[in-house]
Amino acid sequence: MTRDEAVSIIQTQLAFRSDKAAEIIVALKGQQERMEHALELPFFLRSEVSDINTTVDEERLEVPSDFLREWDEDALWYFNSAAADASKWTRVVKEELELLRRNDDFAGEGPPEAYALDHKYFRIFPTPDLAYPMKMIYYGQEAVLDTDIENGWLEHVPYLMIGKAGRQIASALHDKEALAQFAAWESEDQGILDGMNGVRDLENRKLQMGGAH
Repeated sequence: MTRDEAVSIIQTQLAFRSDKAAEIIVALKGQQERMEHALELPFFLRSEVSDINTTVDEERLEVPSDFLREWDEDALWYFNSAAADASKWTRVVKEELELLRRNDDFAGEGPPEAYALDHKYFRIFPTPDLAYPMKMIYYGQEAVLDTDIENGWLEHVPYLMIGKAGRQIASALHDKEALAQFAAWESEDQGILDGMNGVRDLENRKLQMGGAH
């Protein structure tokens, strides 16, 4: 579903209003921003970066421009060209910045061993001695609805976006009937999203009780 289709659905629910398009777009964008800063993020926000490199004599490695947060099932990795083929991608351990600065094992320069996330930067320890290729899976922002596009939210759970933005507009217009419908759509698609997240987390995992056998 595209942005303008979502706007049209909201207008239709608001007694076929032909106006308020600008306000609805602002609401859609605002609700997207709020959802992308929620405690739990959906699977479709996961992205991967594999084209960033450390800089010689520089501990800072800028996070991707769309970076929201790390995914707890992955890590930061660097490409070790000197390693055996099976282990050329080497995991970099995450630690608190203060502890890394105090640890003499990470003084000087060398291949990445540990990092701390500091707002806009991964701080790499020890300081890289070469330009090491890095990669990671992370949660990234979806495309903002500045134009008539379909982003991940409108692809997977359009009525979650429509419901949230519609409630915002209907509340301002004191339209109780539309407000109830938007709330119902929001609740339904939130349930769909929760289900999709849960199923994807469990697919192909061997579940067992009582420990390994």
